[in-house]
Amino acid sequence: MANGGYGMTVLTALTAQNSRGVQGIFVVPPAFLQQQLASVFDDLPPAAVKTGMLPDAAAVETVADTLRQYGAGSSGQTNGQTSGGVVNGACRKSVGAAPGNLRPQALPVVVDPVMVSTSGHALAKQSVCAALKQHLIPLATMITPNLAEAQALLGDGRALESLEDMQQAAADLHKLGCTSVLIKGGHLAERKQKIKQAAAAAAGSSLQETPQQQQDEEVVYAVDVLYDGTRCYYYTAPFIETANTHGTGCTLAAAIATALANGQTPVQAVQTAKDYLTSALAASVGLGLGAGPQHPFNHGAGYGRVQGGPMGL
Repeated sequence: MANGGYGMTVLTALTAQNSRGVQGIFVVPPAFLQQQLASVFDDLPPAAVKTGMLPDAAAVETVADTLRQYGAGSSGQTNGQTSGGVVNGACRKSVGAAPGNLRPQALPVVVDPVMVSTSGHALAKQSVCAALKQHLIPLATMITPNLAEAQALLGDGRALESLEDMQQAAADLHKLGCTSVLIKGGHLAERKQKIKQAAAAAAGSSLQETPQQQQDEEVVYAVDVLYDGTRCYYYTAPFIETANTHGTGCTLAAAIATALANGQTPVQAVQTAKDYLTSALAASVGLGLGAGPQHPFNHGAGYGRVQGGPMGL
């Protein structure tokens, strides 16, 4: 609700998990999964859909079949309408704008290809990756993999270690049939931050830095790359060092779906979602829950944020 939407949930699996990790997964039978989807769509038809953990190929196919039945499909990705005016100083785009600057015509679907938990536990069977590529990704308005998920979907063993790698990966994943690809670079920024800290420690932790020296240090930025089949868009924000990151990927995808439901273009929706997530991370507090590596994201910190808008590109 922090972004002006009301979420209706369909359960694909039940998990036994805590801050230490995932101890067990119970997969919801496909027939009951389809029944849940029908219950939502027949009573409160969503203006956009976000998918998350899909534990097996049967779940992927069930969701894809149902979404197709209710109007999803990237083949009708744009309707020639512009972004609808001026938002945060960004001028209206022309009819000939790139797809990322046009509103989706079909039911917007954001696919977050969740496959591994923060603690490293596999949340989906091996068959899920192939099923996503064959059945669900071709229906997607946007897919939002992190670096590890992008590598899994590419399936060619390449490592994504730079912005250039992310650009090429986004272009290659777009060939799977989705309208746009957002590759999240938070893990790359985290690696750079750790390297920077290690270098500082090696240089001599006993040296006391002045406030000016601290201010002059190079800031590490998290950069996400959106590719719409025509061009790349870049979303940059300072990397925020906090342990409370469990659930941030799901939150970002849900925020994008909400922005699309509210009429924003893909380019605008990603900026709005990233602004929301960044402000929530910045306001994150040490909740002190559990003793494991999965520290929950502080969703409540997102309330009262500043409204986001499209980048001036």
